[in-house]
Amino acid sequence: MPRRSYLKTLISLLAASTQSASGTIEKRFDRSGLYQFVTRPEIRAPKWNVNVHYPDLVSPGYWFVAPREPLGANEQIGGWIGPTIYDNAGELVWSGAPKFLQTRVDDFRLSNVAGEPLMTMIWDEHGAGVMMNSSYEIVTAREFTRPHLINMHEFHFVDDGRRAIILRGNRTKAGAEDAKAVGIDDETSCMADFDDFEEFDTTTWERTFKWSSFGRIGLSESTWQDSRRIKEKCEEGWDFLHANSVDKSRDGDFFFSARFTNAIYKISKMDGSIIWRLGGVKTDFAMGTVSFTGQHSVRYVSENETHTLITILDNAKIDDLPPTQEHSRGLLLALNTAARPMTMSVVTEYPHPRGPGGYAKARGNLQTLESGNVFIGWSEQATLSEHLPDGTLIMDAQLEPDWLGSYRNYKFPFVGQPKEKEIAVVAVAHSSDGETTTEVFVSWNGATEVASWNLYDAMKRREREDY
Repeated sequence: MPRRSYLKTLISLLAASTQSASGTIEKRFDRSGLYQFVTRPEIRAPKWNVNVHYPDLVSPGYWFVAPREPLGANEQIGGWIGPTIYDNAGELVWSGAPKFLQTRVDDFRLSNVAGEPLMTMIWDEHGAGVMMNSSYEIVTAREFTRPHLINMHEFHFVDDGRRAIILRGNRTKAGAEDAKAVGIDDETSCMADFDDFEEFDTTTWERTFKWSSFGRIGLSESTWQDSRRIKEKCEEGWDFLHANSVDKSRDGDFFFSARFTNAIYKISKMDGSIIWRLGGVKTDFAMGTVSFTGQHSVRYVSENETHTLITILDNAKIDDLPPTQEHSRGLLLALNTAARPMTMSVVTEYPHPRGPGGYAKARGNLQTLESGNVFIGWSEQATLSEHLPDGTLIMDAQLEPDWLGSYRNYKFPFVGQPKEKEIAVVAVAHSSDGETTTEVFVSWNGATEVASWNLYDAMKRREREDY
């Protein structure tokens, strides 16, 4: 389908679904932590509680957040959902709830797309990767629905914006030997999610690389245990792997993170073979006393002949299972791949801002800023924090509504120049003693360069009084 037709169809479908559902939103949540605007009543973006510990050390920039209800909750359609930008003080700059029709998006960030800075995100309900310019206009939407739907975790641009990586689910029948390794006999089918990732050229959108975990990562590598027996999992479709991030090295190999195997995989660009496993039950590294659990957001930093540096978010906890550390943490890891056996060491730890007991039970991300500071999204209540390169906490923030969270939070320098016009609403009140009070409410959704408003009162045509 041509891009313009696809966009038009997508927006029409979402508009119809929003209109039909808007009158049935449950009122079970406290709305006091949401913005309310006279000029834009449809925008109900959540507010923040912000703690700044070292103001002079905080990097400039804007927060890119996609609020959503917490994991496992029933998603609602409302003005608090969707891509949202805040300034460094947690004040709202832009709400994409109206534009995206109050529907969920994920991985909202600023990306280099073929040399052009664009806002990018995954529009979940329609399996689309969306790219938007600084005027908040959708310039491209790529549909990733076949053969399997793009999942919520990754729409990641690499190679100076020339390539984009996505993750897909792939539920299929496990091989007989693979199933037998977890106690399922040959005659019993075991349906499992063997996650894939694909890389695309961002000019032509032709696929340049495809990789599947099928036949490469076995069911026996899964470390996540719940109350269901393995046979039940196989019957229902076993999410044994749960891939959540992919990145690419300078030399073109890939780093692949799987939450339910507690492992990072380095994958060959040549033939897709697994070069090594870091963590999990089949680790190729001497881990010593260092471990991570349910990790997210693997990102390549650099490498030389002997060492590779990567960052991850160590959730240190999966859902309601017992934790493996006293809190979740960001990690900068040094991998000595020249040693035998290979070794891993922690270069820097970035602790959860709440300290002991502070956990991102699911989701989250770590971003290294241009300043060298580290910005982390902790998912629960959309908690975010910024740290110095040595790990020192310099600020943190949490959404006021405790019923909202996010997946990833990012920070970027940004200039927003909306094409839509500013909105002004005038309210006039008459008192019993004859006094008249005029209130003017003004807003401009997404305009970053407005510091103040000048209001003019015209007493007669071509006359005005400044306020």
